[in-house]
Amino acid sequence: MAKVAILLPNSDLVESAVQAAAKNHLDLSTVSTITERSLPQLLSALIDKNNPAVIIARGGQAKTLKSISSLPVVEIKITPYELFLMLNKAKELTQHKNPLIYVTGPDNMFDNVSISSLQKNLKIRLRFALFDSAEEMQQTAADVCTQNPDVVIGGKTVTDYCQKHGVATLRTFSGPESMYEACRIAKILSDALDNEKKHAASLSMFIDEISSGVIQIDERGNIIRVNQFVTHLFRTTEDQIIGKAIDTFIPDISLDFVTRIYARRKGIHGLNVRIDEGEFYINMNPVIVDDRVSSVIINFFEGIPNLSTSVENNQNELIRRGYTAKATFNTMVSRSTAMQEIIRKAKLYAAYLLPILLIGEHGTEKQRIAECIHNAGSYKKYPFIRINCSGYNPDALNKILDSGFTCFEEFKLLRNTPCTIYLDEISSLSSYAQQRLYTLVSTSRTVLDPTKLSVGSNQIRFILTDSKDLRPLVRDGLFRQETYYAISKLTLRVPPLRERKMDVMGFVDSTLSELEKRYGRYIKLTQDAQSFLSRYDWPGNLLEIDAVISRAYVNSESYYLNTSDIEACIDHTFSVHPQHTDIDVSDKAILPEEASQIIAALHNYHGNRKQTAASLGISVSTLWRQMKTFKIPKNEGKI
Repeated sequence: MAKVAILLPNSDLVESAVQAAAKNHLDLSTVSTITERSLPQLLSALIDKNNPAVIIARGGQAKTLKSISSLPVVEIKITPYELFLMLNKAKELTQHKNPLIYVTGPDNMFDNVSISSLQKNLKIRLRFALFDSAEEMQQTAADVCTQNPDVVIGGKTVTDYCQKHGVATLRTFSGPESMYEACRIAKILSDALDNEKKHAASLSMFIDEISSGVIQIDERGNIIRVNQFVTHLFRTTEDQIIGKAIDTFIPDISLDFVTRIYARRKGIHGLNVRIDEGEFYINMNPVIVDDRVSSVIINFFEGIPNLSTSVENNQNELIRRGYTAKATFNTMVSRSTAMQEIIRKAKLYAAYLLPILLIGEHGTEKQRIAECIHNAGSYKKYPFIRINCSGYNPDALNKILDSGFTCFEEFKLLRNTPCTIYLDEISSLSSYAQQRLYTLVSTSRTVLDPTKLSVGSNQIRFILTDSKDLRPLVRDGLFRQETYYAISKLTLRVPPLRERKMDVMGFVDSTLSELEKRYGRYIKLTQDAQSFLSRYDWPGNLLEIDAVISRAYVNSESYYLNTSDIEACIDHTFSVHPQHTDIDVSDKAILPEEASQIIAALHNYHGNRKQTAASLGISVSTLWRQMKTFKIPKNEGKI
């Protein structure tokens, strides 16, 4: 097993280091206390005598070791919890209600620190004065003293100086958490070095950024190495990934990022990217061999990184449990003019946090459009909560709405948490539930920057859907008028597939592609089969396409799918009525496609004939003539 040396700035850390090493089953070569001046001599003696593979150190000593040693150095970083304990202890040293506390130390000791949350929770004024090298410590202490702090937290040099100048001080301390984490990372690294010593240079930079996924790329952005997590994520083999450009798999990472890392010899941290419709947090770091960048390592893990406040932890937990939106506008199928107009409007609406109402038959892309809107707006990093109103009994729905969506155990995490609530089938709400929904929507205090909302305020963005047109329900007294107006400030009516048949083959191709990717068997559609699929009305919309194509794929025994193969897999139980020669506008399902498109456009523009005609590419007089031909009422679309 590769040996690990732990070098510490003071003896107070020795006991916790030994315990953390034992818990992680490290093969220790030494645990020593050292000074900055003795580092070069100690390092030389250490290598000659014990030959460690990994060194664990803290602060400035870790930085010095990295500069003078070719061995990987794991840095002991102060955790947010340990910093909280130090600040709390520092506050106890002063009688001030809102003391000014300065934290000093090497700039590599503090990670993931949320200053605003610490200030709010501890009622302090917090400042950091970090330095790059040991030579800067005394000047840093002098600068801090001029700010009249109540307490200064730092190492021996800083605290000695501050005490001489009458400033209260507290020595920096770290607890078992940071030591355990450093030993855990050292264990992972030492195991990797044991198994792959020839790749030691590449593995050495994993020290600070160990995570689930690892990709190594060259200066041209081509992938030269991946781990198993990556092959599982992309659902392919290593051979099919190696040699491909990184933006083939992660479009958000461009060659510009790689060029910048090679030029500056510094990493890029904290990138949020989408991979296969999932959100990931990414760090990119250079691998330096013989004083030059030889490659770049990309470390990534799913979700948003751990944050310090309880509200942010709630957000992370909800996202970890799957309350996320996956779809984005660039994944939408929109070959038809009608759908292109829907997407144009949806992109526009995404920038506004007003309630959005989506109306469309079962199987249309209502949820997918809602996810796209969420991911294109300012709430994209926050949870996306789906609630189907028809799936709850009235009492349960009343309880959910009465509590502001926080009554159930899972939803308690929503308390004070910005999120998007996606309410489906809202026509099934009771009159009481409709009134509660009106209150929640009306009092929602969404802002373009959700981080600026105060704790305790309602922070919900609403996207609501139904398969029915709510307007007749409002007219008949079955849906509350005030609730309808509150939720329908922005409305999108998603047309069924029979009104936009140009989109059919896009969905068919997407379904086939997914099946082929999952099962590795490739099938083609004959020209007749494609024509049949385009002509068929698809009363079940996307749900029916998925069922029929999946059924045909599994049952096919040849390389091609023809018309008879498709027809055999269609369940005609729910098919729309055959088209009649006489137009009957009382049953919209039997209208010819041209008439249905006109009606859909009129509803989209609330009966405005000028806007309707423009969207259809015809004049207002032509629209009026066609409405007469198809016996479409002149007030169609108006409420």
